[in-house]
Amino acid sequence: MLKRFGLISMALILFLGLLGLKPDSAKAAPTNTNFGFATGYVILNKTNAELDSYLNQIAASGAAYIRFDFSWALIQAGGSSSYDFTDTDRVVDAAIAKGIKILALPTGVTAWSGDPVPSNASSYQNFMYNLGLHYIPKGVTDWELWNEPNIQGISPAAYTQKILIPGATGIRQAATQLGKTVRVISGGLAPAATDGTNYSPLDYVTGIYANGGKNYFDALGHHPYTWPADPTIPTLYNTLLNSQQLYDVMAANGDGAKKMWATEFGYPTNSISERGVTEAQQAQYMVDAYNIWKGFSYSGGPWMMYSFKDNGTDVMNPEDFFGLIRFNGTAKPAYAAVVNMMANNPPGSGGTQGTYVYEAENGTYGNGAQVINETNASNGQDVGYLDNVGAYSQINNVNGGPGGTAALVIRFSNGNGASRTLSLYVNGVKQQQLSFANTGAWTTFANTASINIPLNAGTNNTIKIQRDSTDTPEADIDKYTVTTSAAAPTYYKIQNRWKPNEYLYDGGTRVNYGSGTTDAYLWSFESVGANKRIKNKATGEYINIKNGATHVESTAIASTDMTSQWTTGSASASSSAQYIKSASNNNYINVEDQLGYATSDIAGAPSDTAWYSAQWFFIQQ
Repeated sequence: MLKRFGLISMALILFLGLLGLKPDSAKAAPTNTNFGFATGYVILNKTNAELDSYLNQIAASGAAYIRFDFSWALIQAGGSSSYDFTDTDRVVDAAIAKGIKILALPTGVTAWSGDPVPSNASSYQNFMYNLGLHYIPKGVTDWELWNEPNIQGISPAAYTQKILIPGATGIRQAATQLGKTVRVISGGLAPAATDGTNYSPLDYVTGIYANGGKNYFDALGHHPYTWPADPTIPTLYNTLLNSQQLYDVMAANGDGAKKMWATEFGYPTNSISERGVTEAQQAQYMVDAYNIWKGFSYSGGPWMMYSFKDNGTDVMNPEDFFGLIRFNGTAKPAYAAVVNMMANNPPGSGGTQGTYVYEAENGTYGNGAQVINETNASNGQDVGYLDNVGAYSQINNVNGGPGGTAALVIRFSNGNGASRTLSLYVNGVKQQQLSFANTGAWTTFANTASINIPLNAGTNNTIKIQRDSTDTPEADIDKYTVTTSAAAPTYYKIQNRWKPNEYLYDGGTRVNYGSGTTDAYLWSFESVGANKRIKNKATGEYINIKNGATHVESTAIASTDMTSQWTTGSASASSSAQYIKSASNNNYINVEDQLGYATSDIAGAPSDTAWYSAQWFFIQQ
């Protein structure tokens, strides 16, 4: 089970919400690239003063991103050759000035382009190309192609051929022309059932691959809504807990390395009769849902919450009440809950692999090193003049994830006509002398090979490139890309409470019990939504009851198969004993019949007075 708020912390959050504290009064928090807010089109309608206050509040919350409409209908209202960026520029420029990143959402057909998809794919490709030329130099490099196309009467084939492929082609052409890189996110999919007009997310993703879309997105867009239901309870429309189905389609098509981005998620606090939730439920559910999401190996990008502030006061309209802030500007309990959640989940937390990019010009430099404006640099600038002894470029607060060995790649230019050397330091310790190949010109950039470096867990790390006396300078440093390693799984022996000399092990055809010491006795736990899978170290296979409750076995099995999913929890008030309960038959793993192998056929809940044979100690190794 997911860990709920403690009573004290939840009461405090509710108390702060009842006080109606305005988030404007909150102390600004550091931006957290794990989180953002999907603001929708309404941000385009705000006055300059309203926009300034709104963005200040978002920045103060700690979220690093906003997602809003780059409206095709607005930007090209005058026809296929006209571009009016005025309203969009106003929001982009204001956000970037406050250090807020943008997930751009180019969506919505124009009066002349065709409906519901452009009649001519080239029109959307041209639009995306020109958007890229205009906004990539401003720092907008993440692009989500359309919003919820699966509930707009757009078939997977039409989306892929008329939106995804031309859109990705256009934005990538612009990026290549500018010497930049972009990330393309497929249109976030809404919960739905396939009915001829709407399409389920599973059918839609399957259709994207079937129609040639594989190479035209870098991450899959997903809207894992569950409202008004509790996110921890599996239902047909709980697209959060059903996310694994989408990933399985990705993996089956060779895209298992790609991530899934949750580009919208939230709960409205309007009338319960209109599928709203209470403000207290909103606070709890927002945190519970993220705790599930972050446990998925394929989760990536910012968790985009919809939305920051209510749009109105019509209690019959859910769209008016998704905000963490009420329409009058006071905070709901969810605001404090989410701010606390963001503070407790910094980038790289959770022990998963992550890639982090650090621009050299945003770090520190000295002893003659200077920032140089360079169009072909990844952000328009790099750090150069590393020719004096002691001159350096350093990045700080580098995320080391769970700690250990990380991979470093440095983007650089070297126009000297021959290779040059500089020295690499990590956390003040010299690692090695690096060779920077000749790139032919100072305006031409290349990447070093991947370099293994040791990093501390968390963000207490520095990386420095310095000219030492033994170096032959110089090279200009554009950016540092750090990829942390995933934390090694934690293994446990699973000991029976009734028979303390007996431990579960993978016996081949069944999960047996015995007293051995091999890797067959070691198990790790993996999250699948609110449930767990139990994986054997020796075989890499998972405990399941695919062949019946009396045949508990460890085999290769799809993660979506409920017979391989379990819940665990306390079975005893007097000890640390746990139960292992099947998510498919709701019975408990036990050794009651002393058959030499485990079964999952006890329905009664284990306790201090019953069913010791269905109670287990997880002994960490």
